[in-house]
Amino acid sequence: MKIMHIGQMIGGLDIYIRNSIIYNKVEGNEYVIACGKDDKHQPVIRNGVEVKEYPISLFRSLNPLNDLKALIETVKIIKKEKPDVIHCEKKSK
Repeated sequence: MKIMHIGQMIGGLDIYIRNSIIYNKVEGNEYVIACGKDDKHQPVIRNGVEVKEYPISLFRSLNPLNDLKALIETVKIIKKEKPDVIHCEKKSK
């Protein structure tokens, strides 16, 4: 199963995504992360294999143009990766 996480890899979300990937016991799962270009985090590694990460124009502040750009980038990634499950986190102010 291919699972895609979309959100900013900062703070609590970063920790949640890392833990859910690292401690998931289901073999054969693939993980894809679409996160903000400016997010400063360490690459997620599960059992020595790096998880696919795509930078998108996702910023903490709300901006209609950046949000539209992030949406278009995300749709392209979804079409390319064809995930079975998509887990999204909302942006906040």
